[in-house]
Amino acid sequence: MGLDSIELVMEIEKYFGISISDPEAEKATTIQEMVDTVANHLNVTESVDLQYEILERVNQTLLKLGLIEKKIDLTDYPSKYLFPDNKEIWNAFKNDLQLDVPKPEFINRNTTSIINKIINVIKWSPFYEWTTITFSQFITAICANNYEELLDRENIKSKYEIYVAVTAITVNKIGVDYYEIEPEKSFTNDLGVD
Repeated sequence: MGLDSIELVMEIEKYFGISISDPEAEKATTIQEMVDTVANHLNVTESVDLQYEILERVNQTLLKLGLIEKKIDLTDYPSKYLFPDNKEIWNAFKNDLQLDVPKPEFINRNTTSIINKIINVIKWSPFYEWTTITFSQFITAICANNYEELLDRENIKSKYEIYVAVTAITVNKIGVDYYEIEPEKSFTNDLGVD
């Protein structure tokens, strides 16, 4: 385990008030494996009430803003209804939802300017496409970006809540984008943790 890995595990231990042994930490190579490790220490259930609570809030906000006519579900795509480059709609959505919604990164791959093409080659680009992000991923990003407000660290109730906190801690410690985190992602191979 490299220094980044050790610091990440220490942050996770600190947040949850647990102690993860070195052999456990070495086996927790993916986000899901880390979630399972923490869940074993906390003895939590599989409930995902938080995800559905935020989904309901998202539905109410989208309906209120006239962006949907019927409720969406976790498998739908927010890119059909929300356009992060439309500041007015994006800000109205955030304000009505009363949560800080992480804005996805965009790379303009269709640019015609030679200078912009060079910048796109040099510049960091996310390892996801906004159009492929589901509401399940979108809601997890929202929850992780607001985890201090949404979670009671003294009363973690589900693996989903653990997943949200591990996502937030990973983003804060490593600097990856919220939308890059998925359960099967490897800390080392996919997220660049040494």
